[in-house]
Amino acid sequence: MTAEPINKLWLAARLLALVVVGAVAMLFFTSWIVAVIVGGLTIAAVAVDAWVLSRGEAERVAVDPSSDSAPSRPLLIDLSRRR
Repeated sequence: MTAEPINKLWLAARLLALVVVGAVAMLFFTSWIVAVIVGGLTIAAVAVDAWVLSRGEAERVAVDPSSDSAPSRPLLIDLSRRR
């Protein structure tokens, strides 16, 4: 089972939209406490989104070792083998 490749442009657009929505919402709130809450929620949403996406990228590499982000050589070297 292979995972869909991640579209980096779409992910960047999503993160940018979250930041813009949070910034615009903060401009319209007159109460600073509400602005801080909205800003904090926006930062949290961006952080969670980035974390979920990074986990998805790691799972994609683990599922599909032929992908371009997979290492080209093994990470562990077998030192027990002798010539």
